Amino acid sequence: MAAWRGQHAAIPLWPCKCNYDMRVPGHPLLAKSVRGQRQLEVLRELRRGTLFCALCSKLQRRDQSQREISVSSAAAAAARDSLQGPEIDVWSFNLRTELVKEDDAENSWAKRRDEVAALIRKYDPAVVCTQEATVAMLSHLCKRLDGRYCWKGISRKLDGDDECAGFLFNIQQVELLDHSVFWLSPPACPDGHPGWDAKLPRTCEVAMFKIRDELSAGSLPMKMRILNTHFDHEGVAARSKSAALILDAIIKFNEQIPGCPQILCGDFNSPKSSEPYGLLSDALQDVFRCASDIQTFGAQSTIHKWQGLSFDDGMGDGTVDLSKEDSRPDSRYIDWILWLNGRPSRGFAELQLLRCRVLTDTLPNGRYPSDHFPLSATFVAIDSNHQSRL
Repeated sequence: MAAWRGQHAAIPLWPCKCNYDMRVPGHPLLAKSVRGQRQLEVLRELRRGTLFCALCSKLQRRDQSQREISVSSAAAAAARDSLQGPEIDVWSFNLRTELVKEDDAENSWAKRRDEVAALIRKYDPAVVCTQEATVAMLSHLCKRLDGRYCWKGISRKLDGDDECAGFLFNIQQVELLDHSVFWLSPPACPDGHPGWDAKLPRTCEVAMFKIRDELSAGSLPMKMRILNTHFDHEGVAARSKSAALILDAIIKFNEQIPGCPQILCGDFNSPKSSEPYGLLSDALQDVFRCASDIQTFGAQSTIHKWQGLSFDDGMGDGTVDLSKEDSRPDSRYIDWILWLNGRPSRGFAELQLLRCRVLTDTLPNGRYPSDHFPLSATFVAIDSNHQSRL
């Protein structure tokens, strides 16, 4: 590590990915500042261990996919007690669209929609990143949530109402500052058309939120940028190209506003052994692989095709291959929440990951709210005077 420091003395210090409040040289985003073919080489070098602080030095010889930092429940509880700031719960939730006819009519949106609203009301998340929702679906949920939630979303097709990668957000917890969308397709492809080998048009929607002043009083003004997407279920190349486009957008924004935390949610139609996950996780942290408090309730996959915890198929929809799993219990998850933290010294509050959950709740009739389990990541906004030592 000492030799590495000497060779790269000009590289800024970044948080260690083990979540301790330490600073180490290097970061996956360093690859963007290295010219030519050295970019991927340097990025892989960083992933082999140079991102870890002294507390994690014993782990440096292990393969990155096997690294896990274990924190005892007592230590985690003590750390949680020391956190100062509001909790912000962010969901990724594929709602299963109303535009398809279910084999079982009891799973149709009309039979589920009020209970989905009740599920959201039960947990009261700040932001729900939805996939497969139409404008009508989002509007109905907001009506059933007693005016506490608003929505934003843009149809992936420009000639009519179709699915969007939109947002439900709790107006008592966050304020929407900006919303935009970009299509996941090559530059020559018109918006609203499939890109590469994708079967359908795909988008990434972006929202900038500010925590309500009454929640963040006494801390730095906190803004967070959340990206939401739904990758194609057929196009293998399109999924990798889409991941590269989104990563480029995240990196460019980070270069302009490095203090702002960014959270990426979505249904990526890819297990965690895939190329899209490898590309994105080289620069972003996976909440299910860095949190000390993880609750999966036995879920082996986030897509379950209405079978719930008993789902064990080797294929998802289309070309989504779930059979290439590794030893990690979340390897078959195709819905992810990834994030890149902010830096309070740059004028933004920092997000401390508190817990993450797979929500396996059933409806009163025993059925499921969707054919995917929703994911939840709860963060705490930490100002510069109350840095967590988790």
